[in-house]
Amino acid sequence: MLAEKFILCVNEDILLEYEEILKRKYSVAVADSFLSALKELDNVVYTGVFYPLDLIKLDYDDNKFADCAFAGNVDFLITNDKHLNSLKTLDFPKISVMNIVEFERYSKGGLTAKTILGDNYKIEVDSEGITIFYGDELDSQYEIPSGMLTEVDSDNYSSIISELEGKQWIQDKVNLLYDLAEVIQFSFPINIIDWIHTFNIVAYIKYI
Repeated sequence: MLAEKFILCVNEDILLEYEEILKRKYSVAVADSFLSALKELDNVVYTGVFYPLDLIKLDYDDNKFADCAFAGNVDFLITNDKHLNSLKTLDFPKISVMNIVEFERYSKGGLTAKTILGDNYKIEVDSEGITIFYGDELDSQYEIPSGMLTEVDSDNYSSIISELEGKQWIQDKVNLLYDLAEVIQFSFPINIIDWIHTFNIVAYIKYI
């Protein structure tokens, strides 16, 4: 959250529950400090709930999380509360639920597998990283391990791009750079890639 890689949707009912639990398990000071800090974060969004859906039957108090998730049109509801797993069985509204372990794996690319087929190239992604297939028969490949994707920052951004710049097979494939950027963001959302100094430079200055 502090790195602002995700947006957290909350409402007053959720904050009141946070406050109650923190006061009970820790202290009033800890609860006040946490809530004050939470309210200062730009990526915390206060979400109004205008219609209670009453989706959770086993524990009515959990409905505040489901209602907030639906109203906020979230990608995932992250919870270890087993009552909220009932949302997985609903066709509508569709609210994707993950527990903490699944979310940690997802943030590192562990829950995603995807293939993108482009013009004379193919990109495959899994928890190990990304493989780019190229050539007339797509019989050549270039691999980017997951560690390289999550450890790049503004001080060493060239570790990916300097490698790609030297490859003749990429120089006429501008779309591959956009596909590569998209799949990294989708499959490895906890990355620290400086996008301005990587794909933008290559796409806009060198190849376009």
